[in-house]
Amino acid sequence: LVALKQGRQANMPPLSAALGPEGLPQVVAYVQSLSGQPVDEAQAAAGKARFAVCVACHGPDGKGNPLLGAPNLTNDIWLYGGDAASITETITNGRYGAMPSQADLLDPEQRRMVAAYVLSLSQGN
Repeated sequence: LVALKQGRQANMPPLSAALGPEGLPQVVAYVQSLSGQPVDEAQAAAGKARFAVCVACHGPDGKGNPLLGAPNLTNDIWLYGGDAASITETITNGRYGAMPSQADLLDPEQRRMVAAYVLSLSQGN
């Protein structure tokens, strides 16, 4: 409800320089493994240690922080795509999403209805 009323800014900075050319594909494999995707296990294991760069926003378990706009990486819901190429692009270039405030467009009851509808879309995921 707060995101509908106030809007939300998401800020994923580019991190490929911090990970280096070897670490980037390792973290990509680890991130994919968090959501149960098949990956190269050795790459994912190496990426787990390098994931420390991501922990401040996504948490040590990869479950994210909605207050920061950091998504849960352990489910199968991908805003920009969960394949290796999309995750690589996100880590390399960062992402800067914005949801504008709906306070002037929706009254409190309408915001609750929209929130309930959005929640219903995620049931079972």
